[in-house]
Amino acid sequence: MTSRRLASAWDPVIAFERADDGPWTLRDQSTGMLCRSGQDTADAALVDYAYLGRLALPDRQADVLVFTGIHPPGTLGVVQLIASDIGDLCAQVGDRRFAVIVQVAYDRETHEPQLVSLATPLYQHESAG
Repeated sequence: MTSRRLASAWDPVIAFERADDGPWTLRDQSTGMLCRSGQDTADAALVDYAYLGRLALPDRQADVLVFTGIHPPGTLGVVQLIASDIGDLCAQVGDRRFAVIVQVAYDRETHEPQLVSLATPLYQHESAG
C-alpha cells in the first residue's frame, strides 16, 4: 500500500485527494484547507506540501510513521524536519498518534528544502497502544 493510501485510509483529519484537473493535493478535513504543490499551479511557485503522521496499523497493536510529499521536495522537507526537530515533535505529541501537513519552500536548482514549516496544527489522534 502506498503512503498516500495509508494516510487517506487511516487518518481521520488529513487526506490525499486528486484535484479535478488531476494533481494530488492534501486536504485538512477539519478546516477544508487544500494544499496544492506549486509545481502543479500556473505560477509554478517553489513550494511543496507533505504529509507526516504516526498512524495505527490495522490491528491497532502498533504504529507506523508515514511521510510523503506531493512531489520529492515535500518528502525531503519532512526528512529535514524529522532530522532537525524530532525532539520538539516528540515533546508535543508524546506517544500519541498524530498528523500534520508540512509546507516546504525549496531551491529552484537543487530542489533542496530552504524553509520547512507546519501548514496545519499537529492533530493528535487517540493514544497509542
